[in-house]
Amino acid sequence: QAILSAVNQAEQVIISDNGSTDKSYHLCEQLASRYKNIKLFKQKTNLGGIGNLSFLYKHVSTKYVMNMGAHDALSENYIYELKKCLDKNPEAIMAFAPSICIDDNDNIIKEKMLDDFDKGFSSENILQRVYTTIIMEYNYAFFGLFRTKGFLSNALFDSKAGVDHVI
Repeated sequence: QAILSAVNQAEQVIISDNGSTDKSYHLCEQLASRYKNIKLFKQKTNLGGIGNLSFLYKHVSTKYVMNMGAHDALSENYIYELKKCLDKNPEAIMAFAPSICIDDNDNIIKEKMLDDFDKGFSSENILQRVYTTIIMEYNYAFFGLFRTKGFLSNALFDSKAGVDHVI
């Protein structure tokens, strides 16, 4: 579902099988043979989350970049709508939208609205911004759309870091 939700919206989908022991890689191979915009890699050993991200970013050649996990799915026109926001705001490096957590039956478990993020993260008080990042249950902003050049010139890929540290 994750790949299929992105493949028709993205110029390129880069997948790194990070040492999975199930049939994930085989499924990705099948999809890569059907969709020419999929670039597939298989790691010999698990690089860890940040190591795998760092590997993936070395293969990005598009103007925009986005992160997805194996359990994520994009709504229709998600990338298009975020790109529209970035095009309207040339000084912005990232755009993101609310996220919805669903179960295997597509029942909504939790909605994470932008107001929750915006109240603290856009505060003039740096301590409030840091606190907001720390208390977030899940930093869904990381899964927004970024201008590749701006993101990569500011991202830190320290093997001890978490996703919040990369941003």
